[in-house]
Amino acid sequence: MKHYKYSKGGTHIMQGVDLSEEKQELEEAIRQLGFIPNHNYFRTARGIHPLLNIFIRTKSFYYLVFTDDYLIMMWLDYPFDNNIGDHYVQIPHKDLSNFSVEQVIRGYYIYFVYNKESYYLYIDDDPLIRRVPNYSGRNFRWLKEENFKGLLD
Repeated sequence: MKHYKYSKGGTHIMQGVDLSEEKQELEEAIRQLGFIPNHNYFRTARGIHPLLNIFIRTKSFYYLVFTDDYLIMMWLDYPFDNNIGDHYVQIPHKDLSNFSVEQVIRGYYIYFVYNKESYYLYIDDDPLIRRVPNYSGRNFRWLKEENFKGLLD
């Protein structure tokens, strides 16, 4: 997520991707799942243990959606094909353990355990401090203030 460029009009571009279009398509995918997009989603990089993530970066992403009862992880390639099919998992909060959000050198990592598997997900600091923040940075800050829909309580 660290290779953003801006056009003169302030449109967010990531490696040729218009993030305003990505946001609209992601919101439609969330609606297809029967949920309402309301600052409750963002894009995060899949990673490995934080100590190793400094040296090894990934280009794989998850879209995380937080609801009052579920964490939804979607692995869709943009542009989306309007058929999310088997490209997501809907995890009840009660099935997650050790959920945490920690600040690290280059941003934040989100850690949790689900089905005995550890997940390390990252959001770079850059989107959080830009002059013109993108949807992921804004929504991440909002969810952080909301304790990620109760997962940090």
